[in-house]
Amino acid sequence: VQKSKDAKHNPLQRLVYLGLSAILLPLQMITGLLYWTYNDWAAYGLDFLSLNVVANVHMACAYALLAFLIVHIYMTTTGHNITAHIAAMFSGWEEVPEDYKAEEWEVHEK
Repeated sequence: VQKSKDAKHNPLQRLVYLGLSAILLPLQMITGLLYWTYNDWAAYGLDFLSLNVVANVHMACAYALLAFLIVHIYMTTTGHNITAHIAAMFSGWEEVPEDYKAEEWEVHEK
């Protein structure tokens, strides 16, 4: 998927980031808070919850976040050389082929 002025992420990247920010991270925080306050569940009227379920959901979220981190670290090594994407993160400049035709919106006018 070509980058555009309005869309710099492909559809899969958009869905993953939406899932992370709207589902996975909030679920991780909520189950973590529930896990942390387990001794107070009766006072809050949360007796119906199962600690085993809360712990398993929390652990599944942790594994999903770990998988996301591992994939991101791996993806930094998939450039034309092993450090190309990492260098671009630090410098802000991405190496492009000489025959690359820049779109009009990409050209920085001086």
